[in-house]
Amino acid sequence: MTTIRPVILCGGAGTRLWPLSSSNRPKQFQNLLGDASMLAETAERLKSSQQVSFSTPLIVASAKHGSLVRESVPQADCIFEPFGRDSAPAIAAAALASEPEQLLLISPADHFIADVDAFHRAIATGVEAARGGQMVTFGVKPDHPATGYGYIEADGKGDALLGVSRFVEKPDRTTAEQYVASGRFFWNAGIFLFRASAMIDALKAHAPAVLSGTQDALSTMSKDSGILGRQGFAKATRISIDYAVFEPESAKGAISVVPVDMGWRDIGDYKALMEARAEAGLANAGPALVIDAQNVMARSDGPFVAAIGMKDTAIIAENGAMLVCNLNASQDVKTAAKTVSGFGFGALVEDSLRQRVKDWLLEKALPLWAEIAWDENQGGFKETVDLSNPHRETSDYRRTRVQARQIYAFAHGSLLGWDGDAEGLAARGLAYLEEKCFREGRGYIHRLTPDGGALDERVDLYDQAFILNAFAWAFRVFSDETYLKKAAVLADLLDARLSLASGGYADDDTGSDLLRSNPHMHLLEAFIALYEATYDPDWLARAEQMVVLFETRFFDAATDSVIESFHLDWRPHSELGHRREPGHAYEWATLLAKFERHSGRDLKSWCSRLVSRADAGLRDPATDFVENCVDTSGETLDGNRRLWPQTERLRAKLIMVDHRGLAPAESLTAQLFDTYLADARPGLWMDEYNSAGEPASQEVPASMLYHMVSGFSPIIDPECA
Repeated sequence: MTTIRPVILCGGAGTRLWPLSSSNRPKQFQNLLGDASMLAETAERLKSSQQVSFSTPLIVASAKHGSLVRESVPQADCIFEPFGRDSAPAIAAAALASEPEQLLLISPADHFIADVDAFHRAIATGVEAARGGQMVTFGVKPDHPATGYGYIEADGKGDALLGVSRFVEKPDRTTAEQYVASGRFFWNAGIFLFRASAMIDALKAHAPAVLSGTQDALSTMSKDSGILGRQGFAKATRISIDYAVFEPESAKGAISVVPVDMGWRDIGDYKALMEARAEAGLANAGPALVIDAQNVMARSDGPFVAAIGMKDTAIIAENGAMLVCNLNASQDVKTAAKTVSGFGFGALVEDSLRQRVKDWLLEKALPLWAEIAWDENQGGFKETVDLSNPHRETSDYRRTRVQARQIYAFAHGSLLGWDGDAEGLAARGLAYLEEKCFREGRGYIHRLTPDGGALDERVDLYDQAFILNAFAWAFRVFSDETYLKKAAVLADLLDARLSLASGGYADDDTGSDLLRSNPHMHLLEAFIALYEATYDPDWLARAEQMVVLFETRFFDAATDSVIESFHLDWRPHSELGHRREPGHAYEWATLLAKFERHSGRDLKSWCSRLVSRADAGLRDPATDFVENCVDTSGETLDGNRRLWPQTERLRAKLIMVDHRGLAPAESLTAQLFDTYLADARPGLWMDEYNSAGEPASQEVPASMLYHMVSGFSPIIDPECA
C-alpha cells in the first residue's frame, strides 16, 4: 500500500467567524465541533486505515501560531511561514520539503468531514492516478446550489475517477442551480493528491516566482524554529494554488477529480458552523438562552446572552467583542473583523480626518525630514533643528536614541505608504550606529559630538531599548536577517551586563543608584515590535517580563499611576519617586493593550485605571492638553505641555474607547492640527507651550518624529500601527 504524506494547511485568520475566531487563536485552533481543535480533528482523520496508509503529517502554518500547532498536534512535522502568502507558496514549501516521488495529500485544517471512511475510499481511488503524474482533486457531491463554494466541472458523470474540464469561481444562485442539475459539477473542497515532483514541475511551468521564492525561503529556514526565511518568502508571489496551478493544468488535461459524498463542510462562516453543530447534536454554547427563535446561534464566553423572538441570527459574545448578524450576511463579518483588528479603533475615525493626518505625515513631515534629518557632511541624524530654519542644527551633541528613533520613523513610515528613501535612510542610520556608537562586549554608547566623536561612553538602558526597536522595524520592512542577529546580540548584552537579580535592568553601566520605569517601558515596546516582526515566542517572553515588572514594581495602586524613579533596591526614589508623567501612563496603557492582543493576558483593568487617572489630571480647559508632570496628589510640578504626551494620549484614546466613542480622539487630533502643527511650517511642529499657552521653544527635537509616526499610524492604518 502506497504511503501518503498528509500536508495540513493551517493558515488563515478565520475572519468570517470573528469574534469567536481571533488573531491570537483562529478557528482552526478552537474546539468548535467537539472536544478537540479543528486542526487536531483534521490530523485524526489523516491516520492510516484499511483503505489508505499515512505517514506523519506535515503542517504548514503561521509562525505566530507555532505553539498552538504543537499544542494541537505535537507529533507533526512543521513548516512555519513568517507571513501569509496564500496557498500556492505553502504547498510549494511542502512539495520542496518532500522526496520527489512522495505522494502528498493537501488538506485544509478548518473543514468538517462526517464520513471518514468515504473520505479514505476516495483517496485510495486517486492513488494510482497521482502516482502516474496526475494531480487529483476531490469533488464533493453538492446537495444544494451553494453560492459560497467554488465548483469543479468534470468531463463526465459518475462516481469513478473523472477528468476535469475547468475550475469555476463562486457562482450566483441561478448558475449554481444549473451546475447542480447538470450532474457534472462538484464543490471544490480544496483537497488535493499529487506527487511532489509533479507539483514542482507545474509550479516551474506556471508560477516560477512562487517556486524560486519558496526555494530561497527553505534554504534559509531556521533549523531551530522551522520558520521559512523571510527575504526569500517575500519573493514568492501571493496566489492561491487554484489560480497558480490547477486552473492552467486543467486546460492541459492533467487534473482528475474523485467524486465523493462524505458529509463535508467548510466551516467558513456562522451559518456553516451552526448547521454543522446542529448535525452533531450540539446546542448553543456558554451562558446563552434562546426563546421562541428559529435558526439562531448564540454563544458567549462570559456575559449572559438572551435571544428572544429572533430568526436566522448569530449572536456571539467572545474575546471582549460582540457580534449580532443575519446568518446570510456572514461575508460582511470580515469587514467588522478588519475594522477592529490591529491597533484599536482607528479605522472608525472619520475619513476626512484620516486624510488630513495622512497628508500631513506622508506628504509633508516625512518628505521634509528625509531632506533635513541626515547630516550630509558629518553623517548621523541631527538632534534638533531651528524652527524657522530647519536645515540648521541647533544642538552640540547627538543622542544615540535619536539615531534609533529616526530609523524607526522612516521604516514605519514606509509601511504606512510613504514612498521616500526609507531603506537608504535607515541603512545609513544603522551603519552610523555600528561605526560610531557600538562598543564590542558592552553595547551602544550614550552621546556623540556632531562630528561623531564619543561624548558620553556610558551604555544607557533607554538608548538600548530604542536601538532594539529600530532593529525590529528595519527587519519588518527590509527583511534583512542581519538586524535580527544584532537585536539578539544586544539583548544578550543587556542580560549579561545590566540585568538585576531582583528583576529588570540597571539604568546604565556606571553603577548608578537610579532605576527608571521608562526605559523598561520602551523595552516592552521593542520586544513587542520584535515579536510582531518575527513571531518568535522568545521575544514575547521578554515582553512579558516587562509586564510583570509593571504589575509588581511600577504601578502605584494607591494613585493608579506609574512610579517613574526608584533606588537600586526598587524603593521609590527619595527625591524623584513622587513625580508622575501623564504621557507615560498613556504610553504604558497602549503597550499593555498591544501585549494583551498578542498574549491573551488580561490587562484591561490596568489600562483603564492608567487612562482614567491620567484623564482626571490637570489639563488645559481650552484644548484638553495634558501637562508634562504632576505629583502623586495630581498637583502640578511642570505645567508646560510638550507635544509627545498629547500624541500618547491620542493612541490611548484609540484603544480605550468609552461611552463617548471616538469623539475624544477625533477632537484631540483636530486640536493638534490647530495648535502644535499650525504654529510651525508644514512638516514641523511646536514642541512645547507654557502654562499660558504660549510657545516655549524655538527648537524642533528630531526625536519627536518617532511620536508623530507612532501617534498618527493608528489612524492611517490600524493594522500597521
